[in-house]
Amino acid sequence: MQNVTNERGETKSKPKCVVDYNDQMGGADKVDQHLAPYFTSRKREENTNIFFHLLIWPCEIPSFCTVNQEVHDHLNNLE
Repeated sequence: MQNVTNERGETKSKPKCVVDYNDQMGGADKVDQHLAPYFTSRKREENTNIFFHLLIWPCEIPSFCTVNQEVHDHLNNLE
């Protein structure tokens, strides 16, 4: 076990293999740490889009038919 001080000045005891890994950690590992929040937000955005389209799609066709019928009726009344 090795004592390590973090950014706040707190000392913690960690295994030597963890300390060695953190010291030798490359750019790919640091990028991987930041990918998890990105994918979560993307999944949430995709789910929101799917939900939105599933909610709106059943309303689009009846509203189109209603507007189309009203326009047709209005044009017939003009003649």
